[in-house]
Amino acid sequence: MPNHGSMNLGAWDILLNACLLVLWFRIWNAQGDGDFGWRTGCLWQATDAIFRMLRPAPRSMNERWIAAALFVVLAAAKTLLFASILAGTAGAQWGLRMGFEQVVVASGSGSPPLGRLAAMTALSFAVFLFMLWSISAIYLPRRAHPFASQAEGTLRELSAPFSMLPIHWRPAALLVLGLAVCAAARFDWSAASLGEAGGELLQPWTWLRFVISTLAAVVGLCGTLQSFVMLLIIGSWISLFSSSEALHIFCREWLDMLLGPLSRYPLRIGFLDLTPIIFFFALGLAQKTILPLLAGIYYMLP
Repeated sequence: MPNHGSMNLGAWDILLNACLLVLWFRIWNAQGDGDFGWRTGCLWQATDAIFRMLRPAPRSMNERWIAAALFVVLAAAKTLLFASILAGTAGAQWGLRMGFEQVVVASGSGSPPLGRLAAMTALSFAVFLFMLWSISAIYLPRRAHPFASQAEGTLRELSAPFSMLPIHWRPAALLVLGLAVCAAARFDWSAASLGEAGGELLQPWTWLRFVISTLAAVVGLCGTLQSFVMLLIIGSWISLFSSSEALHIFCREWLDMLLGPLSRYPLRIGFLDLTPIIFFFALGLAQKTILPLLAGIYYMLP
């Protein structure tokens, strides 16, 4: 592959993780029983054509296994794609961050080991799930009910199996996943690194750093939520001028869910609701206030 200059694989990583999430959704929602919200129902129907094509005849194969097999194939394809880019593009890099823990694979002499890239693929999707499940833990505090909004139902279905857990187990499950991701980020998956990091994991301060990094990753979601809220605000404005009822309902449902109790006390100037804008700036303020405090504790530890 010719030299195209520096290249960050972050955008491709997010896009491919979203594709993997579709198959992950099908693993945990294998049977289309009609209970999906219409948005995830459309997602189920769109992928069902592929599943019917791959389902062996005459005996039907469990659709969970089909989804799992396609998940593995897509993950392997992602690994090979990134391996070719890192091997042939000068300045290309693939970085992952979990709070204050981070791992970066950069192009250099030769291709990075496939084993390390396969581990990066798994770690990348684990970080993606952690972010999604963290949002689910914040906005889905109660059990599913028949009067849930489309936004809440969609989030609940996409965050399975985390959303299937009892409510009091979810924080512990999220913490375990966060600690596992932080620990995996310490390895470069070479024999020397595994031995060195193995000794480091025996230190209690290391796990305290992992806990702080996990909290920092949750706080870092404020930036992601800010971007999503801004898109919803712009979409709601567009719906007012274009008279698009579907777009207005979509933006309103998600904004109401993200705002939580604040949605009950809108601050309006004419037809303009300022509550989402205030929430947008509050998210930024919370991130800028809490993250430096966590960073100070993290880097103060021995």
